[in-house]
Amino acid sequence: DLSGHFFAHFMGQTSHPIYFDANAGTVKEALEGMSTIFGADVSEEAFYSPGFNSGKRWLVTFSAQQGDLPSILVSTGSTPPTVLATGGTLTGTSTFVEVDEITTGHLPTSFVLSACVNGENSHYFVRAKALNDNGWSRYALAPYSVNMKKQVPSEPQEVRMQVISDTEIKVKWKSPRSNGGDPVTKYAIQWGTDNSFGTGSTHVMADQYESYYIYIIDGLSPQ
Repeated sequence: DLSGHFFAHFMGQTSHPIYFDANAGTVKEALEGMSTIFGADVSEEAFYSPGFNSGKRWLVTFSAQQGDLPSILVSTGSTPPTVLATGGTLTGTSTFVEVDEITTGHLPTSFVLSACVNGENSHYFVRAKALNDNGWSRYALAPYSVNMKKQVPSEPQEVRMQVISDTEIKVKWKSPRSNGGDPVTKYAIQWGTDNSFGTGSTHVMADQYESYYIYIIDGLSPQ
């Protein structure tokens, strides 16, 4: 006999009514309708609890805000917002809506600077500071600078091969983790009957298919 709706609250904002049978998309829309939630991933699953009839559980993950955020609160019009609400706009036998924290949020402790300038004279210095409810700390300066000098790329990733005929082998690989500061223009492919690679080699402008590069070695001799 469950029916009715409840409201979600977050950092001073209140959602539109969320009905007892709302799907994940509807809950996501209601949460993101509050200006204090920048993005939320929502999934749903059936909920069973001893002594109660079945219900529904929504799993919510903040997707665009980091750190240990305050809890979402709920209300049904009968009491101020809290983590547990009953009665009011939510009707039925022993009905309730409750908020539980599954995983505590945390702040990142690393950051990648992706818009750096390469060059012999491009030195970078970094400093960081922390914030709590009482204000900002002083800056801590990294003990040395770094020079964004261009270099050779790192090696290709996930090199794989597959026999596709009596005389052909398909080679697949992913691009290097680092291009060294310039686009990769060519790959070298070597092959052989042992790991000294004395049979053949080539330099190729390989074609990329989705996330992989592919090259076909042909003209091989069947064993």
